[in-house]
Amino acid sequence: MKCVKCGHNAGNDGFCTGCGFDNKHIKKAYNTANYYYNMGLEKANMRDLSGAAACLEKALTYNKAQKDARNLLGLIYYQKYLGTTIASDVSPETVAAIMENLDDLEGISIEEDTARRYVDSVYFSPIIGYTGSVSTEELDALNLQNKEKTGVDADRYELNDIVGKTGIEQTMELELQGNKGSEQVYVDNVGKVVEVKSRIEPTAGNDVYLTIDHDLQIAVYNILEQNIAGILL
Repeated sequence: MKCVKCGHNAGNDGFCTGCGFDNKHIKKAYNTANYYYNMGLEKANMRDLSGAAACLEKALTYNKAQKDARNLLGLIYYQKYLGTTIASDVSPETVAAIMENLDDLEGISIEEDTARRYVDSVYFSPIIGYTGSVSTEELDALNLQNKEKTGVDADRYELNDIVGKTGIEQTMELELQGNKGSEQVYVDNVGKVVEVKSRIEPTAGNDVYLTIDHDLQIAVYNILEQNIAGILL
Protein backbone atom coordinates (compact mmCIF):
# COMPACT_ATOMS: atom_id res chain seq x y z
CA MET A 1 0.00 0.00 0.00
CA LYS A 2 0.99 3.64 -0.40
CA CYS A 3 1.77 5.82 2.60
CA VAL A 4 -1.14 8.18 3.18
CA LYS A 5 1.29 10.89 4.33
CA CYS A 6 3.95 10.98 1.62
CA GLY A 7 2.84 8.50 -1.06
CA HIS A 8 5.85 6.19 -0.80
CA ASN A 9 5.48 2.43 -0.54
CA ALA A 10 4.76 1.11 2.93
CA GLY A 11 6.17 -2.24 4.03
CA ASN A 12 4.22 -5.25 5.19
CA ASP A 13 4.43 -3.94 8.74
CA GLY A 14 2.78 -0.67 7.66
CA PHE A 15 5.84 1.54 8.15
CA CYS A 16 6.60 3.92 5.29
CA THR A 17 10.02 3.49 3.68
CA GLY A 18 10.10 7.19 2.87
CA CYS A 19 8.95 9.14 5.93
CA GLY A 20 8.66 6.40 8.56
CA PHE A 21 4.95 7.03 9.16
CA ASP A 22 3.11 4.11 10.77
CA ASN A 23 0.31 3.09 8.40
CA LYS A 24 -0.64 -0.15 10.14
CA HIS A 25 -3.97 1.19 11.45
CA ILE A 26 -4.81 2.54 8.03
CA LYS A 27 -3.82 -0.76 6.43
CA LYS A 28 -6.14 -2.56 8.84
CA ALA A 29 -8.96 -0.17 7.90
CA TYR A 30 -8.33 -0.81 4.18
CA ASN A 31 -8.38 -4.58 4.73
CA THR A 32 -11.65 -4.25 6.66
CA ALA A 33 -13.10 -2.15 3.83
CA ASN A 34 -12.11 -4.83 1.31
CA TYR A 35 -13.70 -7.49 3.53
CA TYR A 36 -17.05 -5.65 3.57
CA TYR A 37 -16.78 -4.92 -0.15
CA ASN A 38 -16.35 -8.62 -0.97
CA MET A 39 -19.25 -9.47 1.30
CA GLY A 40 -21.39 -6.83 -0.41
CA LEU A 41 -20.41 -8.14 -3.84
CA GLU A 42 -21.43 -11.67 -2.83
CA LYS A 43 -24.80 -10.46 -1.54
CA ALA A 44 -25.36 -8.44 -4.73
CA ASN A 45 -24.74 -11.56 -6.84
CA MET A 46 -27.39 -13.33 -4.72
CA ARG A 47 -29.80 -10.40 -5.42
CA ASP A 48 -29.82 -9.43 -1.74
CA LEU A 49 -29.62 -5.73 -2.60
CA SER A 50 -30.46 -4.43 0.87
CA GLY A 51 -27.79 -6.59 2.49
CA ALA A 52 -25.29 -5.65 -0.20
CA ALA A 53 -25.95 -1.93 0.27
CA ALA A 54 -25.42 -2.23 4.04
CA CYS A 55 -22.07 -3.99 3.55
CA LEU A 56 -20.87 -1.50 0.93
CA GLU A 57 -21.82 1.46 3.09
CA LYS A 58 -19.80 -0.08 5.91
CA ALA A 59 -16.85 -0.60 3.56
CA LEU A 60 -16.91 3.10 2.70
CA THR A 61 -16.84 4.08 6.37
CA TYR A 62 -13.44 2.37 6.58
CA ASN A 63 -12.14 3.60 3.23
CA LYS A 64 -13.98 6.41 1.47
CA ALA A 65 -11.64 6.07 -1.50
CA GLN A 66 -12.77 2.48 -2.23
CA LYS A 67 -13.96 3.11 -5.80
CA ASP A 68 -15.25 -0.42 -6.41
CA ALA A 69 -17.51 -0.22 -3.35
CA ARG A 70 -18.73 3.24 -4.33
CA ASN A 71 -19.47 2.22 -7.92
CA LEU A 72 -21.26 -0.98 -6.91
CA LEU A 73 -23.31 0.90 -4.33
CA GLY A 74 -24.40 3.35 -7.02
CA LEU A 75 -25.51 0.48 -9.25
CA ILE A 76 -27.48 -1.09 -6.42
CA TYR A 77 -29.30 2.14 -5.64
CA TYR A 78 -30.09 2.42 -9.35
CA GLN A 79 -31.31 -1.19 -9.52
CA LYS A 80 -33.79 -0.49 -6.72
CA TYR A 81 -35.77 1.68 -9.12
CA LEU A 82 -35.77 -0.77 -12.03
CA GLY A 83 -38.93 -2.82 -12.47
CA THR A 84 -38.93 -6.60 -12.12
CA THR A 85 -41.69 -8.70 -13.66
CA ILE A 86 -43.13 -11.03 -11.03
CA ALA A 87 -46.19 -12.21 -13.03
CA SER A 88 -47.42 -11.98 -16.59
CA ASP A 89 -50.62 -12.73 -18.48
CA VAL A 90 -52.65 -12.29 -15.30
CA SER A 91 -56.44 -12.42 -15.21
CA PRO A 92 -58.68 -9.30 -15.15
CA GLU A 93 -59.71 -10.30 -11.62
CA THR A 94 -56.09 -10.16 -10.47
CA VAL A 95 -55.60 -6.77 -12.11
CA ALA A 96 -58.71 -5.43 -10.39
CA ALA A 97 -57.62 -6.77 -6.99
CA ILE A 98 -54.18 -5.17 -7.30
CA MET A 99 -55.58 -1.84 -8.45
CA GLU A 100 -57.95 -1.75 -5.48
CA ASN A 101 -55.09 -2.32 -3.02
CA LEU A 102 -52.29 -0.28 -4.60
CA ASP A 103 -51.96 1.94 -1.52
CA ASP A 104 -51.01 -1.10 0.56
CA LEU A 105 -48.80 -2.72 -2.09
CA GLU A 106 -45.67 -0.59 -1.96
CA GLY A 107 -43.57 -0.71 -5.11
CA ILE A 108 -46.15 -2.74 -7.06
CA SER A 109 -47.52 -1.52 -10.38
CA ILE A 110 -49.35 -2.96 -13.39
CA GLU A 111 -48.14 -2.35 -16.92
CA GLU A 112 -49.58 -3.37 -20.27
CA ASP A 113 -47.35 -4.97 -22.86
CA THR A 114 -47.72 -6.21 -26.41
CA ALA A 115 -47.59 -9.78 -27.70
CA ARG A 116 -46.83 -10.65 -31.31
CA ARG A 117 -49.19 -12.98 -33.14
CA TYR A 118 -48.61 -14.01 -36.74
CA VAL A 119 -51.59 -14.45 -39.04
CA ASP A 120 -51.07 -17.66 -41.05
CA SER A 121 -47.71 -17.98 -39.32
CA VAL A 122 -46.72 -21.23 -41.08
CA TYR A 123 -46.69 -19.45 -44.44
CA PHE A 124 -45.56 -15.92 -43.61
CA SER A 125 -43.46 -15.85 -40.43
CA PRO A 126 -40.22 -16.72 -42.32
CA ILE A 127 -40.86 -13.78 -44.64
CA ILE A 128 -41.88 -11.28 -41.97
CA GLY A 129 -39.13 -12.41 -39.61
CA TYR A 130 -38.90 -11.83 -35.89
CA THR A 131 -37.47 -9.33 -33.42
CA GLY A 132 -35.15 -9.67 -30.45
CA SER A 133 -32.70 -7.81 -28.23
CA VAL A 134 -29.95 -6.07 -30.16
CA SER A 135 -26.45 -7.56 -29.98
CA THR A 136 -23.29 -5.50 -29.66
CA GLU A 137 -22.41 -6.09 -33.32
CA GLU A 138 -25.91 -5.17 -34.47
CA LEU A 139 -25.89 -2.06 -32.29
CA ASP A 140 -22.75 -0.66 -33.93
CA ALA A 141 -23.94 -1.54 -37.43
CA LEU A 142 -27.43 -0.05 -37.00
CA ASN A 143 -26.14 3.20 -35.50
CA LEU A 144 -23.69 3.53 -38.40
CA GLN A 145 -26.45 2.85 -40.97
CA ASN A 146 -28.73 5.37 -39.28
CA LYS A 147 -26.03 8.07 -39.28
CA GLU A 148 -25.35 7.47 -42.99
CA LYS A 149 -29.06 7.64 -43.79
CA THR A 150 -30.12 10.61 -41.65
CA GLY A 151 -26.88 12.54 -41.20
CA VAL A 152 -27.61 12.72 -37.45
CA ASP A 153 -24.52 11.97 -35.40
CA ALA A 154 -26.34 10.91 -32.20
CA ASP A 155 -26.82 7.17 -31.63
CA ARG A 156 -30.41 6.06 -32.23
CA TYR A 157 -30.04 2.56 -30.82
CA GLU A 158 -29.11 1.46 -27.31
CA LEU A 159 -28.19 -1.91 -25.79
CA ASN A 160 -31.69 -2.69 -24.46
CA ASP A 161 -33.47 -2.03 -27.79
CA ILE A 162 -35.56 -4.59 -29.68
CA VAL A 163 -34.64 -4.83 -33.35
CA GLY A 164 -35.42 -6.97 -36.39
CA LYS A 165 -33.41 -10.19 -36.50
CA THR A 166 -34.53 -11.84 -39.75
CA GLY A 167 -36.78 -11.28 -42.76
CA ILE A 168 -38.54 -7.98 -43.45
CA GLU A 169 -38.12 -7.03 -39.81
CA GLN A 170 -34.36 -6.99 -40.28
CA THR A 171 -34.23 -5.62 -43.82
CA MET A 172 -36.55 -2.69 -43.10
CA GLU A 173 -35.42 -2.09 -39.51
CA LEU A 174 -34.60 1.59 -39.99
CA GLU A 175 -38.07 2.24 -41.42
CA LEU A 176 -39.97 0.19 -38.85
CA GLN A 177 -38.14 1.47 -35.76
CA GLY A 178 -39.98 4.31 -34.05
CA ASN A 179 -38.68 7.00 -31.72
CA LYS A 180 -38.37 6.37 -28.00
CA GLY A 181 -40.36 8.25 -25.42
CA SER A 182 -39.09 9.30 -22.03
CA GLU A 183 -40.44 10.14 -18.62
CA GLN A 184 -38.81 12.00 -15.74
CA VAL A 185 -40.36 11.10 -12.42
CA TYR A 186 -39.90 11.51 -8.68
CA VAL A 187 -40.12 8.33 -6.60
CA ASP A 188 -40.28 7.58 -2.90
CA ASN A 189 -37.91 5.32 -0.95
CA VAL A 190 -39.55 2.14 -2.28
CA GLY A 191 -39.52 3.23 -5.92
CA LYS A 192 -43.18 4.24 -6.15
CA VAL A 193 -43.80 7.16 -8.51
CA VAL A 194 -45.10 10.17 -6.61
CA GLU A 195 -44.83 12.79 -9.34
CA VAL A 196 -44.30 12.90 -13.11
CA LYS A 197 -42.10 15.90 -13.92
CA SER A 198 -41.99 15.58 -17.70
CA ARG A 199 -42.99 13.13 -20.41
CA ILE A 200 -42.20 12.73 -24.11
CA GLU A 201 -44.56 10.40 -25.95
CA PRO A 202 -42.99 7.75 -28.18
CA THR A 203 -43.80 7.72 -31.88
CA ALA A 204 -44.40 4.66 -34.05
CA GLY A 205 -42.19 3.79 -37.00
CA ASN A 206 -43.26 3.78 -40.63
CA ASP A 207 -45.59 1.18 -42.17
CA VAL A 208 -44.16 -1.23 -44.73
CA TYR A 209 -46.49 -2.72 -47.35
CA LEU A 210 -45.56 -5.93 -49.18
CA THR A 211 -46.65 -6.96 -52.67
CA ILE A 212 -46.77 -10.67 -51.79
CA ASP A 213 -49.96 -12.39 -52.95
CA HIS A 214 -51.53 -14.04 -49.87
CA ASP A 215 -53.30 -16.91 -51.65
CA LEU A 216 -50.40 -17.55 -54.05
CA GLN A 217 -47.92 -17.79 -51.19
CA ILE A 218 -50.05 -20.38 -49.40
CA ALA A 219 -50.52 -22.38 -52.59
CA VAL A 220 -46.79 -22.38 -53.41
CA TYR A 221 -45.94 -23.37 -49.83
CA ASN A 222 -48.31 -26.36 -49.96
CA ILE A 223 -46.98 -27.48 -53.36
CA LEU A 224 -43.39 -27.32 -52.17
CA GLU A 225 -44.25 -29.16 -48.97
CA GLN A 226 -45.91 -32.00 -50.90
CA ASN A 227 -43.04 -32.31 -53.38
CA ILE A 228 -40.36 -32.28 -50.68
CA ALA A 229 -42.28 -34.88 -48.69
CA GLY A 230 -42.48 -37.06 -51.83
CA ILE A 231 -38.72 -36.81 -52.38
CA LEU A 232 -37.96 -37.77 -48.80
CA LEU A 233 -40.20 -40.81 -49.04
